[in-house]
Amino acid sequence: MIRPGKMKKITIYDLAELTGVSASAVSAILNGNWQKRRISARLAEKVTRVAQEQGYAINRQASLLRKEKSRVIGMIVPKYDNRYFGSIVEKFEEMARERGLFPIITCTRRNPALELEAVRTMLSWQVEWVIATGATQPDEISALCAQAGVSTLNLDLPGTLAPSVISDNYAGAKALTECILDNARRRFGQPIPLTFVGGRRHDHNTRERLRGFRDAHQQAGLVVSASQIFIDGYSPKHVQQTLAAFTPPPDGADGLFRLGPVCPAAGARY
Repeated sequence: MIRPGKMKKITIYDLAELTGVSASAVSAILNGNWQKRRISARLAEKVTRVAQEQGYAINRQASLLRKEKSRVIGMIVPKYDNRYFGSIVEKFEEMARERGLFPIITCTRRNPALELEAVRTMLSWQVEWVIATGATQPDEISALCAQAGVSTLNLDLPGTLAPSVISDNYAGAKALTECILDNARRRFGQPIPLTFVGGRRHDHNTRERLRGFRDAHQQAGLVVSASQIFIDGYSPKHVQQTLAAFTPPPDGADGLFRLGPVCPAAGARY
């Protein structure tokens, strides 16, 4: 009976003995440099097969020290259970592999300390790029990566120290608000002000969505009061609490403009 944790760790010297080649040749094959050593493809295939059969794992950190590039690309995301970020992660992995890169993704929960910790760990593995998706403090991440000579890209939320790819939140919110107000006009004979629910007060995306929301109302000749704005975060729990305290207009012709996950308690009209 073999006890867990008592198995001998396979080394390149063990593989050399099993395959009948030198340890340096085994190392070159496992690190992908066998062609430079003029090692035959047949021998490289044999050594690779034996290494897999023996459960040999390459010491990634040691091998990185001998290479100029790691071919590793990292991404941080705020949530996994969000359809938007989930689709971004899937596409990121697909595009990375198409380019011969190995993707590393971690969820940072919109926690600034966790974001920086994740990026520092990625840098220790010599990632070639870091994609900061929905990061709370993208400029701190960009500065940290710049010190290590690693390029960064901001996705979803913008920064000032690196290129940013974001949605047109202003135009999207304005178009959606206009559509809802137009539906209200046809249904009730006049446009009726909506209530804005959700978002994060200091997020660029929320500010732009609110700007589009306000401009659509102004264009329709409507005024949005402070009592119609509830920026309480994206979580369903917070939204349910907000809606529980929400008092619709006396005529009952209320409308809600909701950001984030759908809340069953919303009961929004239009």
